[in-house]
Amino acid sequence: MELKTGKITIRELADWFGITSHSLSQTKARKLKELRNFANFHLDGNKIIIDEVIISKYNKQVSQNYSKVKDRVDPTWSETGLDSCRRVSQVIYTELVQKDKDFVLQDTTVYDYTRRARNELYGKPFDLIGGELGKCEYVWCKRNADGSYDFLNEEEKNIRDKLIKKYFGDTTQKQLFVKQMIQDGEITKEEAFEYLEKITNMTDNKYLDFLRELQAAIGCQVVKGTYVERNAF
Repeated sequence: MELKTGKITIRELADWFGITSHSLSQTKARKLKELRNFANFHLDGNKIIIDEVIISKYNKQVSQNYSKVKDRVDPTWSETGLDSCRRVSQVIYTELVQKDKDFVLQDTTVYDYTRRARNELYGKPFDLIGGELGKCEYVWCKRNADGSYDFLNEEEKNIRDKLIKKYFGDTTQKQLFVKQMIQDGEITKEEAFEYLEKITNMTDNKYLDFLRELQAAIGCQVVKGTYVERNAF
C-alpha cells in the first residue's frame, strides 16, 4: 500500500504500517509521530488528512535513519549557536556514510531531515515557542573558508543596515502599512507578500546587487545563517 493525499482511515493507516488496527490504536501518538517521516498531515477531529506525501511506502529503516540524523543535529551544531542546516547536514551525511553500513540515504534527504530536526529541536526560525532544546532565528553572518560562520561586528551591521535602506527603503514602516492594508481589507494576506515585494523594490536583481555590495564592503562572503539559543538546564 502507498500513501496518497487526502483522508486516510485508521484501518488503512494500520495496513500501511503493517500492523492491526488495535495495535495502531494502542500506539497512535507514537505512530503519528513516525508518520511525520513519510508525510505532512493534519488532524481534523479524529480524521487524519494527508497533505503531502514525502515517501509513499512504509519502511521501518526510514524512521530509524531519521532518528540517526536527528540525534546528531545538536551535537554537530556549533557551540556558538551560529550554524546552518546545510553545513550540519553535510557533516552528518559524511559521518553516517563512513561509519554506518546500513545508512542508505542521499545527501539531499539528510538535508531535509536536518531541517525537520532543527524545527523539532529549536522551533522554526523566529517562532517564539521554540522546540525541544531551544529556539532559533535567521541572521546575516560571515562564512569562512573552512565552512564555519562568524557574527557580523557592529561596524559591519551598520554597513548592512545602510545598504538595506539604500536598496529597499524603510522596510519596517512599509511592512506596518501593508499589515494595516490587510486589516482594512484593501489587500488579502495572499496578495501581501507580492505587494510588499513591489513597494520595497525587492526584485531578484536588486537583492543580488545589495548582497554583492555588502560582501564587497565587508570583504568576505555574507550568507543567511541560523542562530540557536539553547534552553538553560
